[in-house]
Order: sequence, then structure tokens, then C-alpha cells
Amino acid sequence: MVYWRVAEALARRGWTRYRLMKESQLAPTVVYRVARRDEPVRRIDGRTLEALCAVLGATPGDLLAYVPGKRRRRSAGKHTKQASRGYLR
Repeated sequence: MVYWRVAEALARRGWTRYRLMKESQLAPTVVYRVARRDEPVRRIDGRTLEALCAVLGATPGDLLAYVPGKRRRRSAGKHTKQASRGYLR
């Protein structure tokens, strides 16, 4: 699984999420999500990653971490829906 490491980058610089939001011009919800510790990456928008790299003086490898062996679990609702349609037997 891939995780955001933006929180560590902010801590090294002594920045707050608010400052990152102002400097990067990213939406508050985006900054909050990527700046949480151990937040798994759900999807990556190229513009967002580019803005973070530019403002923090970092590379994508500095802002993302891969942890092998961890996988996101699928929601039970999806399996239940498929089972009710006869997909799973």
C-alpha cells in the first residue's frame, strides 16, 4: 500500500497545514487529507502532486511511501451487492 508522507515534510519545515494550503493554493480538504499521518493514497492527481513538490521542494518519492504486504480491504457492501446479483457462487 502507498502512504502519504506530507506530514513528515511539514514537520521538518515547521509548517502547519494552513501554511501548506496558502502556499500551494490547494483546497483545504485536499491538504487535510494528504497531510494526515499514515493516510493511504486513494488516488493521486498529477496537479496536486506537482503543487506539493513545488511548494515543499520535494520529489514524489519524498512525499509517498510504499509499504509492501499491506493491502486495502474491499468493503463488505460491494461483495454483498455482487452476491445478491448472483456473481459470487
